[in-house]
Amino acid sequence: MERLQINESMKPYIKKINPLQYLQEDEIEDFMDLITVHRYIDEVIIKQGVVEKSLYAVLKGSVKVTVDNQSGESYICTLGASEIFGEAGLFLNAKRTANVVAMDKAIVLRISRKNMLKFVNKHPIASNKIFMIMIYSLLQKLKEANRELAYERKSDFNQADIDSLINNLLTNE
Repeated sequence: MERLQINESMKPYIKKINPLQYLQEDEIEDFMDLITVHRYIDEVIIKQGVVEKSLYAVLKGSVKVTVDNQSGESYICTLGASEIFGEAGLFLNAKRTANVVAMDKAIVLRISRKNMLKFVNKHPIASNKIFMIMIYSLLQKLKEANRELAYERKSDFNQADIDSLINNLLTNE
């Protein structure tokens, strides 16, 4: 991991981050004063099980999200430029639920909870915009997770097979 100097050339990438798209120029400038930017090359950015109080966004490149389980590691998704991850770190003192690893080279923005609260105090209206977009994004993720769970439950059994099994048990066949 290499820490990068924040400069004006990064501003267009920062402005494209989904929750930051609707901020005014002065708000973006103040936000940039509170972040760090790092370059990762095939490195772990977030480790599952670690408590950390930060939000991240991909400026360039992509990151892979995985979850450790009994059989090893399960792939969840890939995130690219302008996408955020680790939102829970801003709100909870909880262990991270996934690993996030840079794929090849990734340039990633990080803002700590402490610095986000500084931004909230200085720009409450802008912060409401950011949080509303984050909430919407999290609700979309929840909706997708619910859809996947419903599909898994549906595919676990076939109702006709269960009806036949019950019928066989009741008729002693």
